[in-house]
Amino acid sequence: MTSSTPTNARSESSRSTEAVPGVQPADARARRTALVLLAVMTLVGTGLALGLDATGPAIAEWLAGPTDAGGDTASGAFGRIAIVVAVLVVVVTIPLGVGALWMARIATRCRTSRRFPPPGFAVIRPTRIRTGPEAVTRARGLYALAALLAVAAIAIPTFTGMILAALLG
Repeated sequence: MTSSTPTNARSESSRSTEAVPGVQPADARARRTALVLLAVMTLVGTGLALGLDATGPAIAEWLAGPTDAGGDTASGAFGRIAIVVAVLVVVVTIPLGVGALWMARIATRCRTSRRFPPPGFAVIRPTRIRTGPEAVTRARGLYALAALLAVAAIAIPTFTGMILAALLG
């Protein structure tokens, strides 16, 4: 007769990947780092949302500018709006540019080693290793994603600048 104790298929499969050639086991440190980053980003986003909710009326008042009867408030308000938009554009485009560079670097490592994931790359779950043409195809996909991120990182400030120049000028 077989053993009557039930086995957890998930824990068995995660243990067995260490012995299986062609599967890169998960890195516990990389998994912890990913979870910590996710938690930090969630807390920062929540804090920003709550902060903007609390300071929203003050920001709106600052953006509208002084309400003098004789002063020209439109040019001052557009200038303040341009400052806020410029800050938001920088906050969005810097991560896009960094992500594009990181992806291009990983793609280069995959292409030169002809292995995906590249040697020394920590994964957060057991990952099948692809080699040869299959790895090069994945590298090309990463290059395409990196190119899209780079185009977005260039296009967003360019078009935003054009729109602001048209509105202000």
